[in-house]
Amino acid sequence: MLHRVALCAALCLAAGIAAAGPVTVYVAPDGKDSWSGHLARPNRARTDGPAASLLGARNALRKLRTDSGAAARVVIAGGRYQVREPIILEPRDGGTDDARVVYAAAPGSKPVFDGGFRIGGWKPAPGGLWQAPVPGGARFEQLYVNGVRATRARTPNAFYHYMAGKLEYGIDPVTGTEAQLGGRAFIARPEDLKPLLSVPKDDLANVVVMAYHSWETSRHRIAAVDGATPPRELPRCPR
Repeated sequence: MLHRVALCAALCLAAGIAAAGPVTVYVAPDGKDSWSGHLARPNRARTDGPAASLLGARNALRKLRTDSGAAARVVIAGGRYQVREPIILEPRDGGTDDARVVYAAAPGSKPVFDGGFRIGGWKPAPGGLWQAPVPGGARFEQLYVNGVRATRARTPNAFYHYMAGKLEYGIDPVTGTEAQLGGRAFIARPEDLKPLLSVPKDDLANVVVMAYHSWETSRHRIAAVDGATPPRELPRCPR
């Protein structure tokens, strides 16, 4: 009887150690976020298998890690994963030096996380152009055609326009009141501004100005364009 009690205690202890061991969650493009993530591949009945996204893996991990101090590993199979929202990791999703939480690609695989979206329904437009509706009116700055990044339309097509000077003081296009504009506005030659004057006011925010600095380049949306005021008549900061 004593031997049976000792054996039972040993088995229970072993089970306790196994329960506290590392937790593994699998992610694959053909998975589902409603599945447990226990399996690397969907089962034959397709009732369980890997998660389909990092968000699904995080949620599955929260259910499996009843002990927040348990080590965990998320194994991500190769393939493309669409990312539609930020993946937020909270303190409870983290580990410790002794029990790490690791998100890693499966051995030999190269998963790709893609925040883009497909644009379809292209139709010919005047001027030899093509147009298509953008889902949700989303703004984007990169377009890939058949897997190759396309060159964005720009003016001028070669070389650059140059700023003629800063507009230190003037009417803020956002508030309609006088303000310091030295860090937000510049003076340009009328011929350089001409392409912008035909752009409807509501569409100006879709135009991007790329500014080259001494140490970097930056992209800026346009709030307003004044093509009627000659540079010599622009208001100056009062003394």
